[in-house]
Amino acid sequence: MAFDLSILSDLDLTDILSCMERGEITSQEVYQYFRNRSQELNTQLNAFVQIYDQPSNLETNGVLK
Repeated sequence: MAFDLSILSDLDLTDILSCMERGEITSQEVYQYFRNRSQELNTQLNAFVQIYDQPSNLETNGVLK
């Protein structure tokens, strides 16, 4: 039986982690669920999240000296 993503909003972080450890859901699925909710429910939050979707300078330019 597939994991019901709609319950994620009702779970705390510990419960979500437990589901991930049991293999019921992946971290990518959790991320995508909350990402989609931010797009639907809060455009200002969505704009903030999009900033952090971009690779950081550390990832693209190497470690700062």
